[in-house]
Amino acid sequence: MNKKILTALLLWTAPAAADDAVPRYDVDALCAAAAGTLGNSAFAKSACYEQEQNSYDGLKARWTAVPEEVKTTCQKIAAWTGSGSYIVLGGCVDIELEARSRGTPIFKY
Repeated sequence: MNKKILTALLLWTAPAAADDAVPRYDVDALCAAAAGTLGNSAFAKSACYEQEQNSYDGLKARWTAVPEEVKTTCQKIAAWTGSGSYIVLGGCVDIELEARSRGTPIFKY
């Protein structure tokens, strides 16, 4: 009986955890395209993977604390590249959170 309850709880809570995961982007396609613009540079491709991985790891550690409105806005911006970019997503999240902490400035004539 206890196994059934535990299984039911795990199945019930699993979708909620998955819904709040960092989005999955096609880093292979992104980095191949980036390297392709530089004559298929192995260095550019390697650097792209490293930077995307660092950005993804940073986002993964704090994603659940990011407000939903910021996630929605930044996911749209990050997907603009076609494949999606964790570098763009992370930068957007940083900028949006900083702007929220400063508040809206007052325009003066």
